[in-house]
Amino acid sequence: MDQTKILVVDDDEGICEMMTRFLSDEGYDARYVLDGYEAIKLSKKERFNLIFLDIIMPGISGIDTIEEIKKYLPEIKTIITTGALIDGSLLAELKRKGVAGCLQKPFDIERVLEIIKENK
Repeated sequence: MDQTKILVVDDDEGICEMMTRFLSDEGYDARYVLDGYEAIKLSKKERFNLIFLDIIMPGISGIDTIEEIKKYLPEIKTIITTGALIDGSLLAELKRKGVAGCLQKPFDIERVLEIIKENK
């Protein structure tokens, strides 16, 4: 069984449940939280290898969330998820902040698996 620990962060619980169920079925250790503050809190307790992180959430944005998490988990791989189009300047900013990639909603499940394999 794969020991890759994955955290899914999205304010849409349906997306979180679908992603974690799929990832668990694929043999990954997957958890989810519904906001950036919970992601920061949980990441201080558990060492995740990869985070799928919604960029637009109430309270704290995905960008601010990953900046905080990277203070104590600098090696964590982060994939930003969004339903919005990401322009070149935002993508460049995300790359500077250490984001490994972006994934458009709705998700292509095969692409999710490719991204995980690319970022192990």
